[in-house]
Amino acid sequence: MSRLLLVGLGVMGNAILTSFRLHQFSEIYVMDGDFIDSKNLFSQPLYDKGDIGKLKAEVISSKLGKTGKKFIGIPSYLYNISQIEEISPDLIIDATDNISSKELINQYSLTKNVPAIITSVSESKGFAFKPTREYACFDCILSNSFVKQIECTKASLPIAIKLSILLNAFLTDKNNFLEISKEGERRLLINKAKECKFGKIEMYQICGNSIKVLPRLPLDTGLIEKAGKKINDIIIVNEGKSRFVVTTKGEILAENASVNDINNFINKYKL
Repeated sequence: MSRLLLVGLGVMGNAILTSFRLHQFSEIYVMDGDFIDSKNLFSQPLYDKGDIGKLKAEVISSKLGKTGKKFIGIPSYLYNISQIEEISPDLIIDATDNISSKELINQYSLTKNVPAIITSVSESKGFAFKPTREYACFDCILSNSFVKQIECTKASLPIAIKLSILLNAFLTDKNNFLEISKEGERRLLINKAKECKFGKIEMYQICGNSIKVLPRLPLDTGLIEKAGKKINDIIIVNEGKSRFVVTTKGEILAENASVNDINNFINKYKL
């Protein structure tokens, strides 16, 4: 392998950059659109006070580029598969905290047959998953309720470091699912769902009283705009006590809405 793409430079991204074997790659692309905040300094050791207010991708590429390895910083979030295609990586590691990025990586990995590792870390546990054509993909994992929803929780640096160290062997492990917690480790080889729902199920990310959704069905943004108000690249629709914010990319941010309310919204405005 010669080219690595690491998406996400938070707690898990920092752990990977300090604990994963990087010598096997000649080029390392680091992608994240976040700016460094003072709260990041407690759990993300690659940043210091002088980095506050700077872009994570630029700071990482500058600091680690001095080690002699070629680091390329991409100060952007992952919105589209074309961003991955431009890099043409030999391995992708997801260290993000959002489902839409994980799904894009899953999709690219399956369609291009490029290895990928999708990770997630919370306060008490962490998991890593390798989507493959032969066995389960990320959508299969979701439909099997292994990771039905990803909630916004504070990530544990010790768990992230332990998971990152284990990724070295997990990369060539016959198992495709790894979970660690205070109780120990769990490794599984998960088969495809009976009816693989790749690209057909809704992705939910819960954060406080908001739910972010990546719909699998294209939405009629023209109809949504008529029902709501367009401001720059978003459309705001109020229905009852719920508020829906729809982006031009088709993502939905719902406030004070249940999953059932969101499904009704999608069915109402689908093409």
